[in-house]
Amino acid sequence: MQKIFGIDKYKFYISDISTSVIYNEEIIKNKIIHELIKKDFLVIDSKVFDGNLSVKDVLKSLKFDMKLIPYYNLKDLLNERYINISFEEQLFIKVISLICDTKSRIVFDDVLTFLNDKQKYLILKYIKDNNIIFYNFTSDIEEVLFTKYLIALSASGVIVEGSTKSVLKEEKILKHNGFSLPFVVELSTHLKDYGILDKEYYSLEKLVNELWK
Repeated sequence: MQKIFGIDKYKFYISDISTSVIYNEEIIKNKIIHELIKKDFLVIDSKVFDGNLSVKDVLKSLKFDMKLIPYYNLKDLLNERYINISFEEQLFIKVISLICDTKSRIVFDDVLTFLNDKQKYLILKYIKDNNIIFYNFTSDIEEVLFTKYLIALSASGVIVEGSTKSVLKEEKILKHNGFSLPFVVELSTHLKDYGILDKEYYSLEKLVNELWK
């Protein structure tokens, strides 16, 4: 793993793979984000670009690759005034425009939670297809399933870290520090305890398929 920074007692490591960091202390997250910005990571937060232009003109002003319009299903929005589309659509446009402009590493600062599943899928697929390393700071436990590596932070620093699946097995540690498990993991864990399943599941689709067998 690669050491990327150390802040007082808040020292931890992030590996060069997709990584989620969940936290229950805002001040710690802000310190970490600040260090990432100083190291030239592209950081995307939940603020929205404001303007009276059409969506098409906003995309051009943000230097979006217009060849990706079909990929992101934006054709029907192009002639809409940007301020008239939903918050979710505005944020989606901002995120995909910034992603287009990066070639290496990107940080999501509690932003994916505002997007729908289809939008998240398209963003993460593009990132994967273009070999972009991403870190996702989030307060939404469901989002940790998007990544391979997971770090849980509290006021005392790192609670537990490791592969996402190994960290989610530390249910007692997580819950003691105020974190829950993703819905599908918690449900499949309980079903396993009752002998209905023989393992935990990390995909709702796979869990449903197993239960319908």
